[in-house]
Amino acid sequence: MRHIEGLQEVSGSSLYNPQEIAAVLAIYHVLVKDRAVPPEHIGIDATYAAHAEILKGLINHEYPTTKIGCSNSWQGDERPFMILSLVRSDPVKDAHGQRHGLGFLADPRRLTVST
Repeated sequence: MRHIEGLQEVSGSSLYNPQEIAAVLAIYHVLVKDRAVPPEHIGIDATYAAHAEILKGLINHEYPTTKIGCSNSWQGDERPFMILSLVRSDPVKDAHGQRHGLGFLADPRRLTVST
């Protein structure tokens, strides 16, 4: 588990976090390149659609068998290696002074699917 400092950004009605995306890519490449884990054995659970779409664009062109999706898409599915990527989870003010709550973690059903 890693805590990544960074601020979420808005894309349409969804969120993404560039620093979190960079951390996910680093972990993913360690698994695939250094540990020789087959890409189809890795899943990435991203908690926001914009975050998932950016990760798909960065990973699936080279490794199309890696499943990347939002938490709801993982209902009843699994992989031997899972990367859970949380865009935001703490009630702090963002750069614009707006307060954000727990977001994804506020719904226990979504967290249950992810774990």
